[in-house]
Amino acid sequence: YLVSTEDPLSFYLLGTLYEAHYKDYPKAEEYYQKAIELNIPRGYNGLGNLYQYHFKDREKAKEYYEKAIELGVNYAYNSIGVLYETHYNNYEKAIECFEKAIELGVSDAYYNLAMVYHGERNNEKAIEYYEKACEFNKDAYNKLGLLHYFCYFSWGNLLQDGL
Repeated sequence: YLVSTEDPLSFYLLGTLYEAHYKDYPKAEEYYQKAIELNIPRGYNGLGNLYQYHFKDREKAKEYYEKAIELGVNYAYNSIGVLYETHYNNYEKAIECFEKAIELGVSDAYYNLAMVYHGERNNEKAIEYYEKACEFNKDAYNKLGLLHYFCYFSWGNLLQDGL
């Protein structure tokens, strides 16, 4: 290992580095496992991400996210919410997870919640959460602008059609 066990969080951070930058997923998994051994529960969320996005084992990802939640990793509510939304198409459960993440202070969940409402064509709720997400995520401005644009033109077409 490149780091000392005196700084166990560094194993988790190396896992994210190997996952996101080097795309060396087995090495990332090794570092996340080591972080877990050293009582860094965020390692479970990292493993969940690996299994969801790279190893394509959604059930294993769900198990890791649930373990992270059990150990108090608030961000894991956001992660499992994305899993429910994108891979299980369980929008009700995704909304529940994103709302819990927001309650626990996970700002990324505003954007993801807005995306669910946008996908369900609940534009009022989508706009509400994109606006909140804009405080934390510059990409939310783009989505919010597009939603306003399409809402305006959709409403304009309805008026033009006499509805």
